[in-house]
Amino acid sequence: MKLEIAISSDEGEPRPSFVLSEDVLVPWVSAMLDEVWPDWREKSSVSVSVAAIGEDEMKDLNSTYRNCDAPTDVLSFPNWEEDGRFSPPDWSDVPLGDVVVCPSVVERNACEHGVSFDSEMALMVFHSVLHLVGYDHDREDREWEMWSIQERFRDLLLADLKPAFPTGQEG
Repeated sequence: MKLEIAISSDEGEPRPSFVLSEDVLVPWVSAMLDEVWPDWREKSSVSVSVAAIGEDEMKDLNSTYRNCDAPTDVLSFPNWEEDGRFSPPDWSDVPLGDVVVCPSVVERNACEHGVSFDSEMALMVFHSVLHLVGYDHDREDREWEMWSIQERFRDLLLADLKPAFPTGQEG
């Protein structure tokens, strides 16, 4: 049972947020998967691709896949959704799908919400991974469940990393 997270960036920076690091994400996404899809531990490997892109590319993707002609903060492309349900194959190696994040939109949203960029980025990554394993926010009850999970894991990640950063640089 191994979680692999591949992170790439078209933003000109290898890592636009400290959150976008395999060392940071693997333990926390693993912990979240333990809660929401414990069967992942029976696999040899589970993988997620995370790409940080610019606003023009995000606008194009959002227009193509959601008919929305504006950039958004994050999009999820699950590999194993069938009739709105998470249906992973019985393979030893399971690629869950792709997360595409736009750091500049995430940064604007962080300012609007009065939180740090890294806090908002962590929330977006957890949100997207939940989509990859079948979570959605199409109904109030499902939204509440998804929001509570993503916010809890964001808070846990930031609390764990807080000692590594001087006051005011995190969460």
